[in-house]
Amino acid sequence: MHRTRKSPNRTLKRLLVLVGLALTVTSGTAQVIVAATQPLFEDNDPIKLVIQAPFGHLVGDRVGKSTYRDGTLRYFDDAGHERVLPLEIRTRGKTRLRKDVCAFPPLRLRFTESDVFDTLFQGQRAIKLVTHCRDNDSYDQLVLQEYLAYRVYNVLTDYSHRVRLANITYRQANGAHLATRLGIFLERWKSVADRSHMIAAIVDGGVNIDMLSRDDANRVAVFQYLIGNEDWSVLWPESNEDCCHNTKPLYSDGRVIPLPYDFDFAGIVNAPYAIPKPPNRKVRNRRYGGLCHTQSSGLEGTLSLFRERRDAIYALYREQPGLRERVRTRTLRYLDRFYEVINDPTKVERQLIRRCKEK
Repeated sequence: MHRTRKSPNRTLKRLLVLVGLALTVTSGTAQVIVAATQPLFEDNDPIKLVIQAPFGHLVGDRVGKSTYRDGTLRYFDDAGHERVLPLEIRTRGKTRLRKDVCAFPPLRLRFTESDVFDTLFQGQRAIKLVTHCRDNDSYDQLVLQEYLAYRVYNVLTDYSHRVRLANITYRQANGAHLATRLGIFLERWKSVADRSHMIAAIVDGGVNIDMLSRDDANRVAVFQYLIGNEDWSVLWPESNEDCCHNTKPLYSDGRVIPLPYDFDFAGIVNAPYAIPKPPNRKVRNRRYGGLCHTQSSGLEGTLSLFRERRDAIYALYREQPGLRERVRTRTLRYLDRFYEVINDPTKVERQLIRRCKEK
């Protein structure tokens, strides 16, 4: 039997969040939120675990609202003791959920708080798992590339999703081995807000451009240019979705700080299913998507940040175990081309400033 949980009234939830935001702005003081302990994201060492569930049903569950199904997660703690955690698991996603794109879908795991207390997954009631898409080594390389894109943004700001790389063995409900592949656990949007003393609020429609924090919006835009990603917006949602497209709004003192995620369409990842946006012909081609409004005071401060963090960014790729040498070399060259642009004032003017978007 599958357990179901009723969602709280969404309208009421939004109203309460926005009232909290208004009180924060009116008082002129920062709202203090006690962030939950998250042992999963306190270390960058890869973890090893086993997930057992009825994957025969899950892999086929790709249309409409997916069903949570019962399973277990097993891992060994630092003392060498096996920990067995009951969980619920379902499919999620959009492009990678399609069977013609990925043989194995992205997943969402859900735990009961008491089951994960004093474990690696303490504080994780529901968490996204970025999976391998297809059961071969080349798709593990794509997982590593997307993982490193998140880590690059961690280097640039704390207003970013923390991630944890995992080596995961998937087993059917009867114990039969299905696959052993890399995956990424992604910190929840609201957890980022909590530890940053901000508010995570659902937005109907688009974000008011005048509410955007200019420096933070510029940082997102230059980062997306660095990784060669056009599949995002800090202002607008996709159809029938909450705002915004592959970014989430964090609120602080009446300002919106965009939180980017989902980088599999980026040129630096170079997934075989990624499609460039016209008139771009190749996913690896960079095209700037920053807003003219936010960069009206200049981009120099943002570009200086990227120059200052260059060595730390390159070190992520040079030191990442499991990254194939040819992939590492190709990626470092891709980064070189980014820095060739931002270190040349003429190229900055031509390829960034003049190509900004009005909205």
